Amino acid sequence: VWTSGVSQSLFNPQNLTLESAELRKKLELTEKFVVFYHGALTATRGLRETVEAIKILKHKHSNIVFFLLGTGPIAPMLRTLILEESLQDKVIIHNPVEQSDVPKFIGMCDVGIVPLPYHPYWRFQSPLKLLEYLSMEKVVILTDILAHRLIVDEKKCAIYISSIKPIEIAKSIEYAYLNKNKLREWGKVGRTIIEQEYTWEKVARDLENYLLSINKKVD
Repeated sequence: VWTSGVSQSLFNPQNLTLESAELRKKLELTEKFVVFYHGALTATRGLRETVEAIKILKHKHSNIVFFLLGTGPIAPMLRTLILEESLQDKVIIHNPVEQSDVPKFIGMCDVGIVPLPYHPYWRFQSPLKLLEYLSMEKVVILTDILAHRLIVDEKKCAIYISSIKPIEIAKSIEYAYLNKNKLREWGKVGRTIIEQEYTWEKVARDLENYLLSINKKVD
C-alpha cells in the first residue's frame, strides 16, 4: 500500500560528482574500493558478518574498504571486532551526518551493500537505503530476499548474496571488485527503476489510487 520512495533531486549523482570526489579524497579513500552501508547499526542487519567477510578478503584484495555511516547498539562490538582482527584500515565507522549530506557519501562509494538476513521481519520491508543507492546509480550487493527481489529482480544493478555467511558475502564483494569497470554502467539501471517506480510522486499516486479503490468498494 505504501512503499518507501526517494527524492530524485536530493539523491542525484549528476549534482554531486565534485563533492563526492572531494569527500573521497578527504577521507583518504581515493585509491580504495569502497563498500558502503548507511543506517542503524543493529544485530539483525548482517553487519558483523560483513566485517568478517572483509577479514577474509583483506590479504587477497588489500584495497577493499567497508565504510559504515551511522550508529547503533552494536557499534561498540563492531569497533572491538575491528581492533581484534586488525581491520582498522579496512573497516571504517563514521558518525551519522545530516540527511542532506548522505547523498555525497553514497556518491563517493564504489558499491552499496544491504546484507539483511532471511527473516520474517525483513521479508516485506521496503528498504529505503536500497532505493537511495539505486537513485545514486550505485550497484548494490543484496541478500536474496523477497524485499530486495520485489525492487530489483534480476537487473544488473543487483549482486545477490546467497546467504549472510561471511564467505558468501566475501564472494559477492569480490565479484563487484573484479567487475569494478562495469559498475558505473550497471548502476544506471538502478536510476531507471527509481524514475519509473519509486519517486515520491509515484508512491503518492499509487496510494491515492488505492484509497480511491477502497472508497468505490464502500460506496
